[in-house]
Amino acid sequence: MKYLVSAAAIAAAALSLTGGAMAQDKPQLAFVVNIAADFWKAAEAGTKKAQAELPNYQLIFKYPDQSTVAIQNQIMDDLVTAGVKAIMVSPIDPNAVDNLNKIAGQTALFTMDSDAAKSKRIAYVGSSNEALGEQAGQIAKEAMPNGAKCMGFVGHLDAANYTERRDGFNKGVAGTQITLVDTMAVPMPLSRQHNITFVNTTIGRTLGLPPPYVRKIDLVDGKREVPMKILCLGYSRTGTFSLYTALKMLGYNPYHMAEAAKNANIDMPCWIEGLDAKFHGKGKPWGREEFDKLTGKFDVRRPGWATWIWKLTARRLSLTFPPFCLWRR
Repeated sequence: MKYLVSAAAIAAAALSLTGGAMAQDKPQLAFVVNIAADFWKAAEAGTKKAQAELPNYQLIFKYPDQSTVAIQNQIMDDLVTAGVKAIMVSPIDPNAVDNLNKIAGQTALFTMDSDAAKSKRIAYVGSSNEALGEQAGQIAKEAMPNGAKCMGFVGHLDAANYTERRDGFNKGVAGTQITLVDTMAVPMPLSRQHNITFVNTTIGRTLGLPPPYVRKIDLVDGKREVPMKILCLGYSRTGTFSLYTALKMLGYNPYHMAEAAKNANIDMPCWIEGLDAKFHGKGKPWGREEFDKLTGKFDVRRPGWATWIWKLTARRLSLTFPPFCLWRR
């Protein structure tokens, strides 16, 4: 929380040097994070505290709907269009500097938590991630003096804070029998207990420990909340997204791949797991309970993979198909 208060104060101070704080309307300072995670909930609370301490400014806190560079860039573009005076961002990809440089040319740009050193940002506000990783390596040496195989779990594999912490950790354990076997991104958002289960399961697979392992679908909270009203049975690329849009306009809540993409790091691995169980005999086959975990809050489904995994029932059916000439082409 102190971190965001300080970051807001730094951005406000930099802005005041340009005279922006003297404008009639309160200057807006925006914070753009890289993922919807509990860590950033605490940071958002810090922003609210900073707002009370900086009454002459309006502070804005933005989460991306999906943790992608494109969506994060779109958020910043929209903020610039809205006239914000400064943006503090935790870049998803430190090497995607073209848009960062464009933003830096239009407003005051700072990085926080994770840097983009090659960009034209004014300053980086945060700790030394390499020193933090090295400190973790020292702790690992004290905890495992005889050596061990370790796994790393992070939010983003492309983020600078991960690569710096990894390098620091390897430096900290240099000359020992401790090795960092692999690092992967933990699927978000899951509950704390589910994250722990996911981590334990992944470590078991990576290090060759014996099963049983927990299925990905078993880590997902969800159940059927509303009746399934309509099944859209058309093939992909037959106007299903237009149908999805129309159904939303009519007040339905359809599950399309556009919805799955919003939660891709959860939904996609689960669907693949279900297909593997159905067609390759890998793991327990899915039933309605598993299906409802992903689609329980939706009342319309374009089945796709789901029809291959489980027999579905609904009150109405919709079938879309393209003209014959398109199939021929």
